[in-house]
Amino acid sequence: MQGQRAVSARLGAAYVLYYAGYISCFSFLSVYLSGRGFGAGQIALVNTGVALVNFGSQFVMGRLAARLSPRRVLTLCLTGALPFGLLLGGVPARLGPVLAALLPLTLLDFSALGQLDALTLRLGARYPRIQYSRMRALGGLSGAVLSAGLGDLLARAGMGLMFRVHTAGLAAALALVYSLPEGEPPATQARTGGRAGVPLLRLLPAGILLFTGWRVVLAFLPLLVVEQGGASRQQGTAMAIISLSCLPVLAAWPRLRRRLSLRALMGAGAAAMALRLACMALPLGPWALAVVQLAEGPSYGLLQPGVMELIARRGGAAQARAAAVWTGVQMAFCALLANGLLAVWPGPLRLAFVPAALLAVAGGIWLVLALPKEEQGKEQTGDGAIR
Repeated sequence: MQGQRAVSARLGAAYVLYYAGYISCFSFLSVYLSGRGFGAGQIALVNTGVALVNFGSQFVMGRLAARLSPRRVLTLCLTGALPFGLLLGGVPARLGPVLAALLPLTLLDFSALGQLDALTLRLGARYPRIQYSRMRALGGLSGAVLSAGLGDLLARAGMGLMFRVHTAGLAAALALVYSLPEGEPPATQARTGGRAGVPLLRLLPAGILLFTGWRVVLAFLPLLVVEQGGASRQQGTAMAIISLSCLPVLAAWPRLRRRLSLRALMGAGAAAMALRLACMALPLGPWALAVVQLAEGPSYGLLQPGVMELIARRGGAAQARAAAVWTGVQMAFCALLANGLLAVWPGPLRLAFVPAALLAVAGGIWLVLALPKEEQGKEQTGDGAIR
């Protein structure tokens, strides 16, 4: 067995480098397309196509990971994404060529994140030092540092630099992933009745309502920044704040979970999500919009680890499929709804956050009612399971 410290360090570095590549490309993509003459409707159409491809692909990726293992599928995804990232930076500024390069890139790049999370759960079953929330915090730190500097650098050096940074980050992450062991599926806990303590299908409507609001932020924010007089600098600052605000919450998750129930933590995350969306409906300037993103920590930072804890309780192939399906719902289906809203929204962009906030309120109520009352004060182990 490889040393626990070495495996934990390499996995953490893989998160850092993957997020560096991901953030450099996808967080600035709307600003890049807007600068090349794409209107809001075209950008929404591009994002809708991306979401459709990603949603369907996650079911395939989940079944493939159950057969081959998450590490092998992750290796294939990162390898395949590299040439398409470079191609996207060189295609003509027309809808057809952009989609031809972007759709396969996002299929592979987004799928890599779900498989990296699934690999973390497997490694956490073997190495107690590895905790999902802390690995995600490392990725968030990488995204924060990169976003803070890259927005200004792109304004100086040109937006094409983002694709070279993306390729370098993914290539380095690939080398680290290749060196990691396969891990093992965590055993399903006895108290869960042989599968998961809470059926994920029961929570899926709440997840769709809440994470559609989260995807509305990601879809609308770059264009809202531009609409209110900002540019890549303000967008970079906003993305840095989004990543940084998650760090203390993700790092504190194991201690919070030992003291509070899953229902309390995820309910608080839902309330923070609704409040954040309501604030973004106000007439704020680009810098104030960036500051509001501090709410990413108590919203996404509490909801995502809770979902992954539920997935971690599933055993064997069911865990890989659940991780892939959740990635598809969160990253693709909810993105499809958000970008559909962007494509048809008739008025000022900020007012779209009113229905998004109402959806989050409904999702929070559904979530609190679906989670059982008895889950509190349990001890969380390294693999994300509850003893």
